[in-house]
Amino acid sequence: MADLLQDKGESFMNAKDIMSRELITLPPDADISEAARLLSESRISGAPVVDAEGRLLGVVSQTDLTRFQGQGGPAAGASVASVMTNKPVCCEEDTPTEEVARVMLERRIHRLLVTRGGRLVGIVSAMDILRSLVANLGHEGA
Repeated sequence: MADLLQDKGESFMNAKDIMSRELITLPPDADISEAARLLSESRISGAPVVDAEGRLLGVVSQTDLTRFQGQGGPAAGASVASVMTNKPVCCEEDTPTEEVARVMLERRIHRLLVTRGGRLVGIVSAMDILRSLVANLGHEGA
């Protein structure tokens, strides 16, 4: 797999090479019904939670929202901060793509948040990994 993730055999691609930079984020005080609507409308399974300065506070996923409601949590008025994962798994921009994929597999997560100096700069999803793999497979045949 490492060979497939190499950029023409010269160097590994890094998280910054495949991450999404246009991010949909939520503030910690957002209502969970608002968060559920945003995830659904945006067709995403989770979103980072950031403060006004862009510092990463956590991540909220459809699983978090479903688990909260399944436990009988009050849907009305509950905030994203009350259901989010407080210590999301992150990587730096220069983390090799192979390491990003390994961490996602080991942790059984669908996204890895990318930071620079504690600030969110991107997100790598399982789909980003697959797109990278398919693009490199195309180079192999060339």
